Amino acid sequence: MLLHPTCAVHLLESSTDRLYAVIRDLARTSEGDQATMKNTKILVLSHNIPSRLFQQWHGRIINLPVTLLMDNIEQEPMDKLVPECLSLLLKLGVHLLANPKKAIIGMNDSVAEEVRHLIIKENTINYLCERPEFDTPQQFLEVYDKPVYVLQESELVWPAPHHLYSSG
Repeated sequence: MLLHPTCAVHLLESSTDRLYAVIRDLARTSEGDQATMKNTKILVLSHNIPSRLFQQWHGRIINLPVTLLMDNIEQEPMDKLVPECLSLLLKLGVHLLANPKKAIIGMNDSVAEEVRHLIIKENTINYLCERPEFDTPQQFLEVYDKPVYVLQESELVWPAPHHLYSSG
């Protein structure tokens, strides 16, 4: 989980049932005036991942330089920005998996130089959350809960088909 002052990125690695349970909880808690999280969006949902990328849960407060908080992302097209964010998350996971004992933070609770470029900027996350291309948990569940096969009216034939020739 990457928490910024105004937004967060939460990457979940779990079974399909658990992921949909979390999405249902998000849909419930992001509705109404007393919502605990607002403007929640789903960036990607992947299935059948062979192994966990984030093996441990760590919590640290770090100080980010202003250059890491803000970036001019409005000029970037969405088809470039989304893969870039996913790539950063994967690279951060690979780095943490390869260096479990190595600290993410350096001196004075600032981000280590080698990890600094792997952190998604705060305004990028806010920008993605405002985009209509991404589903809210409610929209995602509406699509997920719809039946895959919808019976078309042209497939309904009345009277029921029967053989014109009877056998004997």
